Amino acid sequence: KYHNRKTLCFSKHLHDSKFEAEYCNKLLAMKQQGDIKSYEVQKSFDLAGSGKLICRHVVDFYVITPTGALEIHETKGVKTDVWSLKRKLFEVLYPNIFYRLITKKKNK
Repeated sequence: KYHNRKTLCFSKHLHDSKFEAEYCNKLLAMKQQGDIKSYEVQKSFDLAGSGKLICRHVVDFYVITPTGALEIHETKGVKTDVWSLKRKLFEVLYPNIFYRLITKKKNK
């Protein structure tokens, strides 16, 4: 759809894009250096209200820092309306988890 190719990272996780796989490699290096405690790939969160499941948000990376703080690291080349809505719902339902957006830097 967005001309991405499934790509393996050094840890043999299959990612939706080369950019996401490269970021996973960066997280692996950060873990080895002690900059983060651990991370999970493709973690699913239920987005529910009034006791009803609205949808699920599968994030690229769920990161635990050395202090125990929880973070979401989401790699994006294209921000879609559906993703924007899911991010807003996530931030309301999970206020204690910091949501970090990682985008490609464009050279002009």
